[in-house]
Parts: sequence; structure tokens; C-alpha cells
Amino acid sequence: MKKERIIRTTACVLTAAMAFGAYLPAGIISVPAPVHAEDAEYTLETSGPIQYYKYADHAEIIGFSMDETSVDIPETLGGVPVTVIGMYAFNGCKLKSVVIPDSVKEIGNYAFTMSDSLESVTFGNGLEKIGIKAFEMCSKLGKVTFPDHLVEMNTLVFDSTPWLEAKRKESDMVIVNGDLIDGLSCKGDVVIPSEVTFVSPGAFERNEDITSVVYHSKIKEVGADTFFYCSNLKSADLRGVESIGVMAFDGCTALKELKVSGKLSSVGDYAFSDGPSSGTITVYGTKEEWEKVPKTEDFLKNSQVVFEEVPSEPEDPEDPKEPEDVVLGDVNLDGTIDVTDLSVLAISLVDKKELTGTAAKNADVDKDGKVALTDLATIRQYISKKITKF
Repeated sequence: MKKERIIRTTACVLTAAMAFGAYLPAGIISVPAPVHAEDAEYTLETSGPIQYYKYADHAEIIGFSMDETSVDIPETLGGVPVTVIGMYAFNGCKLKSVVIPDSVKEIGNYAFTMSDSLESVTFGNGLEKIGIKAFEMCSKLGKVTFPDHLVEMNTLVFDSTPWLEAKRKESDMVIVNGDLIDGLSCKGDVVIPSEVTFVSPGAFERNEDITSVVYHSKIKEVGADTFFYCSNLKSADLRGVESIGVMAFDGCTALKELKVSGKLSSVGDYAFSDGPSSGTITVYGTKEEWEKVPKTEDFLKNSQVVFEEVPSEPEDPEDPKEPEDVVLGDVNLDGTIDVTDLSVLAISLVDKKELTGTAAKNADVDKDGKVALTDLATIRQYISKKITKF
């Protein structure tokens, strides 16, 4: 079923691409459909090696000469600001470096894919989104400069580039200004750091080494293909997520436990296809909220559902809490070590009332991981000055 779906989709894409190709001007990389056509009127214009659509209030670059080796992408074309670099616009170009002007808000799918000469890219301060595989297979791209704010990047934007390979060696999670764009190097149980507010679609795609994932409540979306064929993923805690994208957990054959927000309102097609037909779903909300969630797949329809309150935020592995101050022997936490500490510890041992927190850590003077009579004896020796340190 999956193979047939992929084959059909691929065939449609290739057919459309070949049809469009018949109308492309010689020497220009371009596509005939603008990113944001909608119902707005536009005209096809050319400025030097750049081809673009001109609207009343902005321009969208859609093509560039295959023969050019350098270009200054302008802030304006035809008297209006350049806000979009469209799909395939510079695909396969010979440029060595690119500076995206501040006016550009969006870079379309495959915009610079397979540009083998491209070594560096500098993004302008106005950039908000980068499309699917926009810089994929740029085999020399080693330097990328981002603005100092979140840029939402789609699937595999920098896949098969030296820049991404270098970032993977620095950290299991490649995070850029709050966007987790790649988690292919992650293993085992994954907790998304609190600095992340957006997880790029496809970020963990085909990672067979992760076994669980926990999102914190600031992340509102699981994008398309995010955990596509993560075949050993057993559980996912999506406590703040309000939408799950197309094929987000497709092929997650080990998935048995899903935790979702009561605010979940959108589930994309094939989100849980080619996986288990049932499991356990914990809803951080009410039965009434869960009944409103669209359930077109077996996993959502057949799983056992339980309802709980939203748990506390997961511990951030990138920002661990400061450890509490441990003062060995100070069992009652008054800042001194005396007979009162002996009394508190003795009572807890006799009454079998286990000490907790910092008190327990302070009482464990022999540092063996448990509080026992040996600790009581050692504190007595310290108070009587038979020993001078623990």
C-alpha cells in the first residue's frame, strides 16, 4: 500500500515537472507557478539573469541564468520589494556565495538544491521560512549565517551538505535559534530542550536509534514526516501539541504509548500508518476534548484511552537544574552540625521515617547512597572531634 502511494505521488510530480519543463526559457531555471499566486494579479518580468513575478506590492524570484557565477540579489525588483525566492529558482546554479537581502521573508522548496559550487549563504534579517530541501545536496556548502531569530525550516533543508555534517558532530540535535532542524544522531530517550520552540518536519526521519521522545508544552506542532519510519520509537509525549502533520509517525512499528494534549485538533493523513493498530493513549485533557479529535486511523480508534492532568515540564538536558548545596552532617538544615542533627537522624532511623531531599544527602556522610546507623556513628565521632572531616 505504501509503495503504491509513493509511486503514484512520484509519477504525478515527474509528469508535472516534465510538462512545465517544455515551457522554460532557454538558460533559465524556473517554474511557472508562483509560491503565493492565490487570486492576485502578477506579470512575468526579467532583470538581467533574474526572472521574477511582479505583484502590486512585492516580487517573487522564480528563475536564474544557469551560466552566471555571481549575483547581487536585489532588495527590490520593478519598484517593489523582493519577499520570496520561489521553488527551484536557483536550483543547480553555479554561484559560489549568496547573500539573501533583508526583504526576503521566504525561500521556497528546492530553491538552491544541487548547487554544487555554493560554499556560503548569508540570510537576511527578514527571513521567516525556508522550504523543503532548499539547500539539499549543495556539496560544498560549509558556511551558513542566520539572522538572530527563529526561522522555521521545512524538511531536510541542508541535507547532504558539509555544514550539516559538521553540526551533527558538534551535537546530537542541530538547533538554530529555537528550531530543531536535525536529530538524526540522537539515540535512546530524547527530551527536546526548552530552547526549542519549533521542530522541523522530518527532523528525526528514519532514525532507528531513538526509543522515546518528550516535547515540552511550548511546542505546538509535530510537522509532516517528523518521525517517519523511526521503527524503534516506543513512546511519544506531545503534551502541548495541537496538530500532527501528514505521515508524522508513519512506519513507527514499535509505537505503543502516545501522550497528547486535550487541545489536539488536527491529525494529518497517514499520520500513524504502517504502525501498530492499537496501544495506550494518554490525553492531558477531558473526554469531551478527545471526542473532537479526528480519528481516521486504527491506532487512534482502537487504543486504550486514559485521561490525566498535564504533568510538570520534563527536565531539560541542555539546562540542568543547579544542584542543592550539600553540607554533610547537617541533617536538620540549620547550618551547623551538633547533637540536634544526631537526634533528628536517630529518630528517623528508629521510627523508620525516611529522610528526603537535602536532609537525606547531608545525612549520608559515608556517601554510600543510603542513610543508616553507620552514618549516625560517623556524625557522633565528628561532633566529639574524634574525626575532623567526613
